[in-house]
Amino acid sequence: MVYLLAILVIIYMAYNPNNYFNLNMNEINEKNVDYFHVLYSNLLLVFKNFGLGLITFSIYPIFSLIQNIVSLGIISNALIVNDYIMIPHGVLEIFGIVLSLTAVLYCQYKLLQSLPKIIKRKENIKNVILEISKFIISCIILELMIFSIAAVIEVLVSLIKIM
Repeated sequence: MVYLLAILVIIYMAYNPNNYFNLNMNEINEKNVDYFHVLYSNLLLVFKNFGLGLITFSIYPIFSLIQNIVSLGIISNALIVNDYIMIPHGVLEIFGIVLSLTAVLYCQYKLLQSLPKIIKRKENIKNVILEISKFIISCIILELMIFSIAAVIEVLVSLIKIM
């Protein structure tokens, strides 16, 4: 549901006739982007979402998602207004961010659900942490696959231009 809402906001911002940001595409210079640089920055975002999400009770991943939705909407709007064609690799990136947010929320839910049993010594904390760790590792592997595909699209297919 969150992913669908994010995509709808991006589409609305991209095709909004009121161009609030007036990005001048003539001032943007082309720059080659390396696959591993793109993959590294995307995976760094995932690790920040997991680490800071667990510490901040999911506030950081929510703001990260909002920032990426707004950025993608503004860039898409500027590209559409200036008749550029772009393959939406950002849709995969938004999916990865939503997945990391969901994973953090699940881990926090699982920990809070097990907390009374741990306090009453009915469940071992090591087992709970092991179960959550396995889940996080499987999510990170899935995130690696998603962001690898997004990085390939970004580097090889999309028109990359940096200010």
